[in-house]
Amino acid sequence: MFFAFPFNMKLSILNFIVLSFVFSCIDKQEFPLKINFPEICNKEKCEAEIIFLKDKEILFSKKFDAHSKEVIDVPKKKNLNNAYVYLNIYINNQLQFISKGNLDKHRVLLPLPINASRIVGNLRKPRWAHSQILHPSGKVVITGGYRNIKNEESDYVEKDYEKKIELYNIYTNEIEYFPYDLISGKSFHRSYLLDDNRILLVDNKRDNNCEIIDLKKQKIEELKINGKNYFYLGSSKLYYESSERGYIFDLQTKKIIREIFDLTIDNKIPVPYKEKIFLIGDKPFVYDIHETSITLLKQDLVIRLQDSNYAHEVVDNNIFFIDQQIISSSIYYLNPDTFLIKEVAATFIDEWTGRAMSSINDNLVLTGDSFEVLDVSSDQYVRFNLLQKRSYHAMSRIENNLFFLSGGLTQEHSISDKLELFLFVGGDL
Repeated sequence: MFFAFPFNMKLSILNFIVLSFVFSCIDKQEFPLKINFPEICNKEKCEAEIIFLKDKEILFSKKFDAHSKEVIDVPKKKNLNNAYVYLNIYINNQLQFISKGNLDKHRVLLPLPINASRIVGNLRKPRWAHSQILHPSGKVVITGGYRNIKNEESDYVEKDYEKKIELYNIYTNEIEYFPYDLISGKSFHRSYLLDDNRILLVDNKRDNNCEIIDLKKQKIEELKINGKNYFYLGSSKLYYESSERGYIFDLQTKKIIREIFDLTIDNKIPVPYKEKIFLIGDKPFVYDIHETSITLLKQDLVIRLQDSNYAHEVVDNNIFFIDQQIISSSIYYLNPDTFLIKEVAATFIDEWTGRAMSSINDNLVLTGDSFEVLDVSSDQYVRFNLLQKRSYHAMSRIENNLFFLSGGLTQEHSISDKLELFLFVGGDL
């Protein structure tokens, strides 16, 4: 099988990447474009081809030597409002790097290698066990995590948490601080984008630890909820547990709107999906949040997940999850229609903890010691190298087939500050 994406135009391969290039408009028809060429262009023969496209029509194209060129002056006579710019970089006459950007948003063009990664910057505060999420403004919001490394989890105290919030701008390739710090330390937590574009942070390792970040209003607030196992259900509804009961909380009215169940919930991990909440543990259950009905899951194996140290992703209407703290941990998936839990047959995972999980075109993506893509229908996979092997890092798909990685622990067991972008354009399975 070959991972690929449909294209209707000759420049189809360039549609794989959206990354930054900076222009400063002298007027609405003149665009000096800044390009950050890879270092290899200083050593090898490197030719660049830049193309401006609007409504599938080529407005302007140009080839030039990429050794020292940093700015392209686009002729005034070409109206490039709402246009896209595409960049090919050929090294020794072979296509090696590509890039794409929208002239209304992007500021810096960062060409990326095909099926490979590029280090694009550094966190101001190295961290691990943190969380990140892409905001509609084009900023990746990076929160929480640990700033130190200790022997036992119980050894961490409040001063060991990184409370600085960092914002990485995918259009300018710049990183900055949010004006306010987290109110409480968080690790292995989750970030959710709310319907009003605020960001909800929930820490399932520490009770009573929810905060909301508002980028537009530049503020942060703490939710006064006494509970644990928080999960966002969508439509401003938050699920949580307290005193062996489950609740649904309205984030707009800040009121409890439904009680879900009443039973012992110890040692179970809740996984919300389409108005249902699956509790995975020794005796897996599923709850319908409207009918409050309880169903015992049919199962052919028992899964024990440690606290919130797991990643999960919905792919092709199945819920995939993996324990991040177990070396060579298997990947399992739950079919929400049949209530069956199964193990992925592919044995493609190396001995690595703290993997991050995402998806692309109904395929599962994992990062850690490498960049791995699994075809869930066939259990076949492809694997590519990362520039930095890392665990307990954050990874997000920020646009199309472009993935952003930050922080984590390195092979040398140090805390990483590296920001890495990976461009996936397909591979044979």
